[in-house]
Parts: sequence; C-alpha cells; structure tokens
Amino acid sequence: MKLFAALSAFAASVEACGGTITEHQTISSPVWYNGYYPNNVDCVWTIDLGHVPGFFIVNNFFDLEYNSICAYDYLKVVENGNEQNFCGETYNSFEYSSSSSGSSSSYSSSSSSSSYSSGRKRRSEPEKEEDGKYSPDLVNVSDHGFPDSMFISGGSARIEFHTDYSVRHQGFRFTIEKQTRFLIIQHHVGRVVDSVADERWGDRYARRMTKAMNKLAGADTGVSCYDENIPSEAADEGDEVTVFDADNMCKLNGQVNAAINSYARNNACQGRGKVYRQIIRSARKVKKFFNENNDC
Repeated sequence: MKLFAALSAFAASVEACGGTITEHQTISSPVWYNGYYPNNVDCVWTIDLGHVPGFFIVNNFFDLEYNSICAYDYLKVVENGNEQNFCGETYNSFEYSSSSSGSSSSYSSSSSSSSYSSGRKRRSEPEKEEDGKYSPDLVNVSDHGFPDSMFISGGSARIEFHTDYSVRHQGFRFTIEKQTRFLIIQHHVGRVVDSVADERWGDRYARRMTKAMNKLAGADTGVSCYDENIPSEAADEGDEVTVFDADNMCKLNGQVNAAINSYARNNACQGRGKVYRQIIRSARKVKKFFNENNDC
C-alpha cells in the first residue's frame, strides 16, 4: 500500500509539471516526498503572453543539485533564440536528499554553491558517461543558482526542468510577471547606469538619466497622445524597440535612447509646451554624454 501511495503521488506530481502559461502566475517544480522534487522528471512550461513588450521571471526560491556544468539536475530557459542553464542554489540554507540511502541531511551554508560542492563525493568520468546520468552538452551554464529576476524581451519563452535518477533537492518557485513598457525601459536604464557606476563620470550620467526618466514619468498620463504629438502627415514612427543588447553597453545605451524617444512621442502628454520634444532632447544629450565618455 505504501508503494502504491508513493507511486500515485509521483504520478500526480509529474502530471502537474509543465504546461502553457498565458497570464501572470506562479510556477514551481513538482513535489514528491518531504518537499523534494522527484527523480527522472522532464517538465516543460511554454510561456505565451501575447503581444507584450516583455516580462520578468522572478525567483522566489531555487535549490537544484549542484554540478559545475549543471550536468545532473538543471533548469533551462530558452528565449529569443538564446539558451541559459541553471543549477545550484540561491539561498543560504538548503537540504540535501539521496534516493540511494532514503535519508536526508540538513546543511547550513553562508558560502557559495561551489563551497558546498567541494565536500560532495563525485564519481569518475567513465562512470558518469556509462550510467547515462551525465549531460555534458549544456551551454551558457550558471552553477550558482538563478538570478533574483530575469527579464525576457517579448511575450514568449520556454522553461525546462530536468532531473536525473539519484539526488533530490527542494526545487524552485518562480513568478511570471508582466511589465509595462515604462518599467521595461527603466530596467534597461538601470543596466546602463550600473555598468558605469565605478567610472568617475558614472554619477553624473546617472543623475542626467534619472532627470530624463523622471520627466518622462511625470508626463505620462497612461493614455496615448501620439496623434496630438505627431501630426498624421509626419514621417512614420516605426516599430518600438523590443530587443535590448545583453552585453554591449554602447548598443544598449542607444537602444534605451530610442525606446525613451518612442515612449515620449506616444505617452508624454502632460506638461508645458511640447514636453515630448523636451524629453527627447534631454535623452539625446545623455546618450551623447555616455558615448563620449565610454568611447562608443
């Protein structure tokens, strides 16, 4: 009876694993026994939020088996043609369970996942290859857990969760959060500001950008005024910026500037005079300041 109950719990857990996400919600790894995820699981969540400028995957909890190349248990995120793989943990205490012994031990650590792994017993490379547990072909691997939040440009992505046959941990819990266009721009502005925080001119850049963003926020009424700002006979505005560079801050600074300009033309409705033009001029000066000081 106990075996039947355990198998039934496992089947129900796996059945609930994965699916299609079309709105803001929380997703988590399946739970099998005492808060641990099952072995031999492959779950896929397909995120399709429609025509939105972007969304965030917010990390509430993340604890997967550690390996320096995430070759055992891992979580994969695929978005806009990019793949990233994650394992390890992003909180200070965790529990570890091994199905081979059927027991669990509690650990407390203030150090990184790599410190935790150094005390783990590892098998030889031939054993890893022979037993089918090892998955050596993952790309863009992070072995120290999942970031606090991950921004996804556009409305679609895929999350995959894979576990092997032996060690179990406590899994993960994410919140899928839709974001407004303004908050997405604000997020990428923060990335540019952070990239030059240690430069002697970084504070000056941050102040100028903050001033431009505050003016943009103050002029935004939540209702488009594009027709009032831009006469119908004017040149076509073109598509909004939806792709923001992951690494090149010079490109990202230009993309942020283009996004601010587009947002101002569409949403800067409140203020004295042609406020959208004032914001665009201010943002372009900030862009030029960055380019001159950062050798763009």
